[in-house]
Amino acid sequence: ASIENRNIIAYKEAFFDEESNSLCIVMEFADGGDLYNKILQYKKDKQLFPEREIWDCLIQMTRGLQALHEGKF
Repeated sequence: ASIENRNIIAYKEAFFDEESNSLCIVMEFADGGDLYNKILQYKKDKQLFPEREIWDCLIQMTRGLQALHEGKF
């Protein structure tokens, strides 16, 4: 909950919903969507994922993991 890094989606809060018997986790809104849905959209459109976007995603994930390992929160 205390991690603040531009490459990591922020955790906001969690609560238990009695009606649905579910744990709900509230996280930062990702206006660009998630990687899985981007991949599905490219498949649906029968297009290849641009190499530049692949590199951008990989770099962002690597920087996020680096921040977690370095304990910079």
